[in-house]
Amino acid sequence: MDCVESSFVKSGSATKANYEKDDNIHLKEMQAKWKKYGTHSNPSLVINDVTFRGQLSPFNAFEAICAGFPANKMPHDCRKWLHMEGIELDEEDDGLDFSALIVITLVLIVINAILIFFYRRWV
Repeated sequence: MDCVESSFVKSGSATKANYEKDDNIHLKEMQAKWKKYGTHSNPSLVINDVTFRGQLSPFNAFEAICAGFPANKMPHDCRKWLHMEGIELDEEDDGLDFSALIVITLVLIVINAILIFFYRRWV
């Protein structure tokens, strides 16, 4: 009862909440989300601040959840399900591989050595 009592905003100097007239903090928060996302139409589902309405199935919900992940950080179950459905993922490039990094480093060292050589010759 203490938890319920503390969730109400008491009006004036009242010591106890009037459940019929006082506002409940949790219900106000739910009402604000209800208005923000427009979930008053049933069935509806909110994923990553996007509201999905209409004929929802578990497969639609699962696909929407999986779509929220970047391709390189997608959970195994999402990859498995997408593969089963025949949906191909565009694999994102993770950047440079090790051999390219070594080549770039060597090229920069050679360029610096040439610049130092010509600078010393000039001085």
